Amino acid sequence: MDFREVMEKRSSCRRFKADPVPPETLRELVRLAGLAPSPANAQPWRFIAVSNKEMLQTMAAVVREKTEVVFPTPRSETGRQAFERLMWFSTFFAEAPVVIFAALAPFRGVADEAVEGHAHPTHEEINAMRRHPDLQCLGAAIEHLLLAATGMGLAGCWLSAPPGGPAGNGEDPRPGAAVAPGLPRRPRPPGPAAQHGESAQAHRRNLRTDPLNAPSKPLLTPRQVLTKCVSPFGAHPAGAWASSLLGAWTTSGDHK
Repeated sequence: MDFREVMEKRSSCRRFKADPVPPETLRELVRLAGLAPSPANAQPWRFIAVSNKEMLQTMAAVVREKTEVVFPTPRSETGRQAFERLMWFSTFFAEAPVVIFAALAPFRGVADEAVEGHAHPTHEEINAMRRHPDLQCLGAAIEHLLLAATGMGLAGCWLSAPPGGPAGNGEDPRPGAAVAPGLPRRPRPPGPAAQHGESAQAHRRNLRTDPLNAPSKPLLTPRQVLTKCVSPFGAHPAGAWASSLLGAWTTSGDHK
């Protein structure tokens, strides 16, 4: 399938067949993820694939325990049901054939070198001013991985770091996110655009990114797209959106 078809077919899957994902497939997924853009090509990510079921169950138990500590006891039936969903969303990875954990490694950019010898701004302050490019590029890498999995006939789901996970000591890689890939237990649903009852063309029009279908509305420039999708609560999706946008732009030839 071509790149646009891959983008339109990608959808999240949380229930997988027990079939293992071959090591060579995992290596190729990680290789393609590593082609994502990153600040100064620092590639500040580390990928660790875990297929040992006992280890995944242990990890899920730790996440379950931590989630119970971080979130208060629900006070209503609605809250209880929401908490159960939260718990399942946080631990379903234990039933996946493999989980690829993505960690963020420390990196120094040009901005860090420019202020060397000064107490301020610190690396953390620079990172915040730049809207956390390390998180954004990790999001781009994970989007690459998910699209690669779709192109190989696999399904997958993007998981954020567990609630209350360790922040790291500034020197070692710290938890960033994870992807659970595998063969879907049931036929894969249509992509997000079709799920909302829209064709891909209508979906693009509603996002105001298709000049042929929305001539009366001003288009969002790449800078505006990034400004709208970056927030303190969603740096990862920003990287994913930017990655998909760049991929589609490159494929279409509109960048020439």
